[in-house]
Amino acid sequence: MKFQEIKRGISIPRLSHFLLLILFAINSLVNAAYDINDGEKDYAKEGDTALGIKLDLNFARTWPNVDLKDSTIIRNWVFSSHLKFKGLVNDETNGIEDEQLWQIALTGYNEMQANQEAYGIPKRQRSKAMTVLAFDHELILASSQKGESFSYYYTDTPVAKALERCQVTWRRDFGKESIHKNEGKCGEEMAAHLYYLMHPGKSLSSQKPRVATIVGGKRTDPCTDNKGEKFGCSTFVQEYGIEVVDANKEFKEFSLNEIAGGIEKRSQIQLCYSPDTSSNSKK
Repeated sequence: MKFQEIKRGISIPRLSHFLLLILFAINSLVNAAYDINDGEKDYAKEGDTALGIKLDLNFARTWPNVDLKDSTIIRNWVFSSHLKFKGLVNDETNGIEDEQLWQIALTGYNEMQANQEAYGIPKRQRSKAMTVLAFDHELILASSQKGESFSYYYTDTPVAKALERCQVTWRRDFGKESIHKNEGKCGEEMAAHLYYLMHPGKSLSSQKPRVATIVGGKRTDPCTDNKGEKFGCSTFVQEYGIEVVDANKEFKEFSLNEIAGGIEKRSQIQLCYSPDTSSNSKK
């Protein structure tokens, strides 16, 4: 059998094989093996600005029913932290200022980046957003989720029901069927999930919370769809009456030992585990 020859003497079948090898190499780089089998990697847990952002390791290992030993499949990644303070974080006099909340979100984003690097997570699979939810004596920091949508997988959670209400509102206002533009995987939804794991009987809206989100290192308003095709986090936060911190405000330094009466506890609320199972007291 004769093959049609092209420039430089490479036949079409040989060229196809060559291209497949290139594609395989690229795919290997994109989905390079990460390391989640040897326990928790180092994360920022000491110092007066260390927020304790780290991978929700149990979630990455087990949800939804994935092979722990396979270090090449695309997993579900979420990075988070939970801080409790002696004073009220939203107190106008002694609480956390908007500008400090932005700095906390940025610090959390940077800690997340370092932790993703420590686990060797491929860049295309990495979370790009970090949200801080401020209420009562607490801060919940949660990244955007990578992988299959947790928010739409479980339909009976408070967050899923809120997204359903958003969908009804969108249908009424725009006459279109829609789910969340990012499938409910933004930091705002993930922080709300973590809130309800800690406070299952108390509506988030009753806490009069504030929220700030860093995306790609920049202050960012909750996502929206300018084309009017799908609703985003701008609709979700309105549903809960969450105050969005003005993205035009500057960053301001903070000390965890000084804001809101001082920190009491750093911990993590795990999505698929008991609340606050992996906690460490103030360092």
